Amino acid sequence: MPALPEPDGLPESLAELEAAVDGVIADCEGNARAAVRVLVVAVSHLEAELQVERTRIASLARLRRLERAETPIPYRPG
Repeated sequence: MPALPEPDGLPESLAELEAAVDGVIADCEGNARAAVRVLVVAVSHLEAELQVERTRIASLARLRRLERAETPIPYRPG
C-alpha cells in the first residue's frame, strides 16, 4: 500500500491536490481502481482511529465529572 501524506502535508492548492492524486495512481501502477481501494481502506482506518479517540475523550470527560462530583462540599452550620 502506498504511503499517504501526513495531515500537515495535505495539499493546499488544486495543483498540489492533482499531484497527490497522480502520485497515488502512479503508486498503484496506473490502476485507478486500486488507487480508490487504497484510499477507501485508508479512510476506514482513519475513521476507526477517530472513533477510538472520541471514546477516550468521552471517558476522560466522564472521569473528570466524577472527580468534581466526589469533591466534598464544605459544610457550614447555619
